[in-house]
Amino acid sequence: MIKQNNMNKISNALLVLLMIINNIAFYSKNFYSIINIIAVYMNFIILLGLIFLNGKLVFKKIYIFYITVVMIYCSILLVININTGLGSVITLITGILAFFVFSRYYISNKVLKIYTFILSLLYIYLFLLSDNYMQKFTLYPDQYINSNIIAVAALYIAIYLFNLLPLFKIPYRKLLSFLSILLGIMIILNCKSRASLLALFIFILFYYFIPKKFLLNKRFLKIVFISVIIIGSIMPFIIITLYKRNIDIVVPFINKSLYTGREIIWSQMIELQKENPVSIIFGLGSKVKTHNGELLVAHNSYAAIIVNFGIVGYILVFGFIVRQFNKILKSIYLSKDSVKYLLGFICIFIHGFFEYIFLNTLFVIPTFLFLGLAIRMSNTI
Repeated sequence: MIKQNNMNKISNALLVLLMIINNIAFYSKNFYSIINIIAVYMNFIILLGLIFLNGKLVFKKIYIFYITVVMIYCSILLVININTGLGSVITLITGILAFFVFSRYYISNKVLKIYTFILSLLYIYLFLLSDNYMQKFTLYPDQYINSNIIAVAALYIAIYLFNLLPLFKIPYRKLLSFLSILLGIMIILNCKSRASLLALFIFILFYYFIPKKFLLNKRFLKIVFISVIIIGSIMPFIIITLYKRNIDIVVPFINKSLYTGREIIWSQMIELQKENPVSIIFGLGSKVKTHNGELLVAHNSYAAIIVNFGIVGYILVFGFIVRQFNKILKSIYLSKDSVKYLLGFICIFIHGFFEYIFLNTLFVIPTFLFLGLAIRMSNTI
């Protein structure tokens, strides 16, 4: 018993360390540059540590088989394609491990309180920093983190604090929870990020305006999630078509065009794959460059998986995610608390229409933590 208690303390300490380091990255450009590199390996190692320290986190045969298939496939890509980056492979496997750990590891109230405190400090800092942030980043890109990254951080924190604050016995916790959403909107508006604004607005729309009988309906959530993945997968083609037909859409509140240059990037991506048809199956690789010599950044989670790992990788990744999402829905009791985390998870994939975030080095942990907390909240009823 004493040994197990010590193991639990070490596990909680590792989890808190994971949370602290991933959040420190957003305090400065220097921190971000350094931690963005080491987090690729740090996240992976700490998750393995959590598995090792917790005997109850036993892999089922299906997970062992799946991880084996993914590792073999990624190993083949590393051998046959010089543009396949080791970092992208490790981050993909880290995402799988994160899902496995958080879907089984019970996060204590103490750890959740510490996480809430860490997020709150960062949130206040980002709010103070965010005034005219887009202009600051444009003028001094070497001194400031990309404005879209800051907006994504604000999106995650807004949803997490909205969900976590009501759990604790603090004065005005419901008011603070609501204010966290408003603060997030303000930071995102200052960063002028369309993708983050869309995702946060949809979270608000679903939670406040969709009848609870629908939100607590497992079939409804399943349909929504699958629809999001389908729409996200065809989004590049939709935007390219609108662009070619000169149909412009101005995004409300920030008065910016829907077109940001992504339509050009997506067109280049399609052309590169047409030139090398095999890449549609096995991917171009995360280090592939455009004809201009610039790194091809897909700016779409679904296109990014195809670029990095091909259609085979797309099926492995999203087939796994959809299957596990459905299994979670079947296994838990949906409550108002648990559904908020599921909505947060879904909104990250909506954000994926215009950014590659859910398997981003610094966001892969909070992405899959949504699912872990959804399971935890269903078990506290």
